[in-house]
Amino acid sequence: MGETAIKAENTSPPFSGPKKTFSLRQRLVFWNVLIFLFSFLILSVLIFVLVSSYLEASVDNRLSLQSEKMQMATTSWFAAGHRFDAQFFNQMLQGVPGNEFTVDNPSYIKFIDIHTGRTLYHSANLQSESFTFNQADTRVILQGQNVFRTYQQDGSLQVRTLTFPIRDDAHAIIAIAQVGNSLAPVSEMQRVLLLFLGIGMLVAALLAYVIGSLVTNRELRPLSDLSASMLDLSVDSLGARLAPTSSATEILQLTDAFNHMTERLEKSFQLQRRFVADVSHELRTPLTAIRGQIDILLMDPNLKGTVHHDVQEINVELRRVSWLLNNLLLMARAEVGIIPELDKKHVQAVELDTLLIEILRQLQGDRQAVDLRMGQLEQIGVRGDRDLLKHMIINICDNALQYTQSGGHVLVELTTQQEPPSGIDSKQYNRSASWATIHICDTGPGIAPRDIPHIFEHYYRATQPNSRSKHGAGLGLFVSRLIASAHGGDITVDSQLAKGSCFYIWLPMNSGD
Repeated sequence: MGETAIKAENTSPPFSGPKKTFSLRQRLVFWNVLIFLFSFLILSVLIFVLVSSYLEASVDNRLSLQSEKMQMATTSWFAAGHRFDAQFFNQMLQGVPGNEFTVDNPSYIKFIDIHTGRTLYHSANLQSESFTFNQADTRVILQGQNVFRTYQQDGSLQVRTLTFPIRDDAHAIIAIAQVGNSLAPVSEMQRVLLLFLGIGMLVAALLAYVIGSLVTNRELRPLSDLSASMLDLSVDSLGARLAPTSSATEILQLTDAFNHMTERLEKSFQLQRRFVADVSHELRTPLTAIRGQIDILLMDPNLKGTVHHDVQEINVELRRVSWLLNNLLLMARAEVGIIPELDKKHVQAVELDTLLIEILRQLQGDRQAVDLRMGQLEQIGVRGDRDLLKHMIINICDNALQYTQSGGHVLVELTTQQEPPSGIDSKQYNRSASWATIHICDTGPGIAPRDIPHIFEHYYRATQPNSRSKHGAGLGLFVSRLIASAHGGDITVDSQLAKGSCFYIWLPMNSGD
């Protein structure tokens, strides 16, 4: 057994906190921002690639233009009868700044011997060994083609070079020339572009969130109105219908579906109300007739012995069935909305002290094994349905009698309290000066603390192995609290195991005014 318990404990799932859920509005805004950012990201990549390609192509065009100018100058030089000497190279290098080749001085020129690959002349801003000529390009260049290359200087500075042949006026190749431009301005432009695109993405995300929230709130407002109407739906508001608040087809369909649903519910509750009223009349009438016939039989002096005892048992069971039927009908009326709202035709002034005396006399004749005592009894009147109040008090008293052992007692008192206990919702009666309180205390086994929160639920029966009665369907306390609530009051309970329970019926003394 120990091993099994340990295995079960080890294999139990770890505790996980409550899963956070997001509303439809939040999800729509999130997806709107996400899709917008994804689209903006694709557009930004395209812009970056296109601009970078344009900038790099501009560098190549500049180098090509410079090579064409050098070739034209070479042709003019030889056409003028000049020789291929140092003066020629000095003429070609004019206009190139003499400072070191840097980001601020991004252009250079050098001439390479076609036979040895050695640098013949170079601009003053370039060291002779910088950007060493690739001998593999010699064959391609000697065939008259231009070669573009990109070199990395000092691990950071990138240079774009164009290597091409220099021809004399007879179109013979006399040397190889190389011109280069730093790509630092291109890299700087790319960094600036990335910065602007990043800022643009943040601004776009903010705009997408704000605009998405506004549009989503506007489009979902009909759903919020529909949800609020559903939350306010009650038996008394089933006749309400929603007016279309949006031109969207889906919202219109949902509104129509809600209106059709409330219409069907209204018809269903009307049928239930009529059914409960009919059943109440049809069932009570024959039971009353049967009880009357049995009472007449019990008055017959010739009815003795076993027959008289059997008829008495039938009478007791008939009373129990009648009482159970009344509870069921009251519960059914409550479920279709007839209770907890009182019928004003039945509201009258009720003297609670007189009503309690009447109830105690009736119960003393039925339960002789338990001492039913009357304690303090103040003269208190309330307004309400006398039959319902009587039914409620008898339910509580009968419950106390059932769970009290033979020889025990049940004490009933009626007092006035200035303030109701915490937990009673008395907003409707906040002007009440005092409350009528009916105390019904027994010496039964008490109620377990775990059962107290549930005893007013219908069909719930607390486990009481020592109770005198096994009867009851778990409806009495449920119906009693409904009746108390209908009169603006409530029922509370205090109980200790093996000592007994006390039920307190709280009624506002201006109830029904």
